[in-house]
Amino acid sequence: ELEKHLSQKCNSRPRPNPPYFSLNVNCTLSTPSEIVMEEKVVLSELSKEILDSLINNVNYWYQKFVPASFESMVLDHEVLKEKNKHATQQASILGHMTRLNLLQPDGCFIEFGCGKGELSYFTKLAIRDEDDRTSFLLIDRKNTRGKFDSGIREGRQLSDKKTLVKRIGMDIKDLDLSKLDYIKNKKIIAYSKHLCGSATDVTLKSLIDYFKLNKEENQIIGIIIALCCHQLCQYHMYPNQQYLENIGITDDDFKRICTMSSWAIYHSSREILGYKCKRILDYGRLKYLQENGFDVELIYYVESSTSLENLALMAVPRKN
Repeated sequence: ELEKHLSQKCNSRPRPNPPYFSLNVNCTLSTPSEIVMEEKVVLSELSKEILDSLINNVNYWYQKFVPASFESMVLDHEVLKEKNKHATQQASILGHMTRLNLLQPDGCFIEFGCGKGELSYFTKLAIRDEDDRTSFLLIDRKNTRGKFDSGIREGRQLSDKKTLVKRIGMDIKDLDLSKLDYIKNKKIIAYSKHLCGSATDVTLKSLIDYFKLNKEENQIIGIIIALCCHQLCQYHMYPNQQYLENIGITDDDFKRICTMSSWAIYHSSREILGYKCKRILDYGRLKYLQENGFDVELIYYVESSTSLENLALMAVPRKN
């Protein structure tokens, strides 16, 4: 009886995985399923010789392979009147979506690492959708209360039609977009304001894998991701392994520069080195998208006084 209760009636019973769940499908390198986080490097435990060599290599990789500077373009959008930190970031993201012609009323807007769905709520307000054709997909591994979901779902005041909204509670590393019927035959705009570390990397791999399957239809029409928390990147999830190999970054190097990247957000004499580590990783992400058919920009989308994590990756399919 207990077994029957657990399998059929109990609310606490494990739910079956949906068809779009595939364990570690978006990890670039295979890894034992029980590994959740790679062991982090403690830089203070490295010998002076190893640390000095690492610093020299970071300076070399940055100077040799990363462009000297990236464009700064802080934009705005009328739907965000208030100008606190988060609103300034959201307004600039929406401004860039307008610049790239991504606020299309028949688009499917996928917010990765969506949290409460606030950015999607303002995206809905920014889209001029007279027929409520827009759809939203909100993805977050945390079981977050969808505070803004109902606001996104509500149609125009004079219409009873609702905007399609689907929320998925799943780690992005396990999300197989090709098995997700909700997005099939839709124009996809992928975006995020806060996608920490390797969450960006598995997102990029999931999008590129889907793009390759649907390349003729050009179903992904734009990507905008604000980059942050590089110290949380993991080697087996980084999508551009060939880039690392080409410039000479080993597994150990990668883990060390991820840790060193945190220096960029602390005001100290080591801040510049942390900044260089971040940009080395970000440039590999840019190259990954370029090599898979996208025109890509790395743009400072807000001032550093708003956020020290102020670089965004923006991409649209390359025109033939």
